[in-house]
Amino acid sequence: DDCEYSTPDGILDLKTLGYKDRPKYNNIPDTGLHTIAYSFNGCFAYSTKDTCQNAAACVIDLTSKQERLIARQTDRVFTYNVGVISIIYTDGDDTTLRVFLLCKTTESFQAHKITDNSFLFNIESECACPGKCTYIPDKPSGHLTGGAVFIIVLLCIIATYLIISILFLRLVKHEQGINLIPNRTLWLQIGHDTIQVLLFIVKMFVPILNLFIYYLFMLIIQTIASESSCVYDVGSGQKLDIRTLGYENGKGPKYDNIPNSSPTKSTLSWNGCFSYSKSDGGNCKDAAACSTSTQTGMSTVIAKQSEVQFEHHDNVNLLIYQTVDRLLAVFLTCSDSDEDTVNGHQDDAQTFSIYVQSRCCCPDKCHYSPDSGSKSISGGAIFLILLISILFVYIIGGIIFLKHTRGATGTDMIPNRLIWLNITLYALDGLRYSIQIVRHRSFNIDYQKI
Repeated sequence: DDCEYSTPDGILDLKTLGYKDRPKYNNIPDTGLHTIAYSFNGCFAYSTKDTCQNAAACVIDLTSKQERLIARQTDRVFTYNVGVISIIYTDGDDTTLRVFLLCKTTESFQAHKITDNSFLFNIESECACPGKCTYIPDKPSGHLTGGAVFIIVLLCIIATYLIISILFLRLVKHEQGINLIPNRTLWLQIGHDTIQVLLFIVKMFVPILNLFIYYLFMLIIQTIASESSCVYDVGSGQKLDIRTLGYENGKGPKYDNIPNSSPTKSTLSWNGCFSYSKSDGGNCKDAAACSTSTQTGMSTVIAKQSEVQFEHHDNVNLLIYQTVDRLLAVFLTCSDSDEDTVNGHQDDAQTFSIYVQSRCCCPDKCHYSPDSGSKSISGGAIFLILLISILFVYIIGGIIFLKHTRGATGTDMIPNRLIWLNITLYALDGLRYSIQIVRHRSFNIDYQKI
């Protein structure tokens, strides 16, 4: 079967990622462009319109509603590297689609347009795990689902109840107007009770809302004061620090002369978090990654640190560096080995991959220590310095102004004393009210109606 591929972890069956007569993944929006969407199907070719025939994938222009074929099922190459599965499709010409299959229990699909003729799909699925899913041929069914039958029966019962009740009240009891509504008093009581329950729930959630606002405020402060954008949350309280995978202060790339498994005569280099430059006559300046020709020795920049996106998956973490004309995917795989393993691959002139196996790819295994020569101040430190400076100027300047201009003494020298006093009192009243709601006790707080 040309849709089944053998890996060290088991058999991957692309049929489990497709339907026989239609695309399994349809109307998938592009992550960067809002004017295009995609369709994709594993193993089985599908057709939608005249321009999307016998396809593995098509791109749709949402403005003109025109479709374009970008991949065929007959033109695909399967690769397996360090637990990462990728499939390269073409349209039989110069258009290339690279699909990364990532083993995960939840379903997710992300699509990126690299150039007019180069595309990238990331598919997360349990069926992307070798040996996890078994293909079951589609069985046409002409029967209604249980949910549809239930809804139809329920609507029929309600319609019968209303029609018979209205006819009875009109013809037998000669009722008119709103009195024709069956059991009107009962429904009014149910509506009233429902509103009371909702109001009670709202009152119960007032303290929770206060806590939510508090934690949201703390989260904003924490985000502003965070030390580095290179530290990523991977869940369960764990973090992955990309700074441990790079050198700072322009020392050069931590991973240099990375072997390239493609026929292209070049090597790759990559540095986590920190930019670097090479002095070999090329344009590798302030780069995250570069490609170096083995013939000329000159390096070309292929990624910048400012263009990175992080994706966390169960078995691998992914850094995607994307520009208008280039794409670099760096796969970070946790390894217990003392030695790092790194290799690379170049699919075409615009698409590159680097695979890193390291202990520092494991969350919380490596901890970053700034170089002794580093004198930089973090964004959080700058924020705190500015905040303290503003408060100091406000307090000292206010005291001097009130003392020498208005002749204030004692507590009257505190700037905006009444405002801060009222804010404190309001905060205490709000806290007492929240405690009252939680404990269901009555405090003697005299709130007057407005």
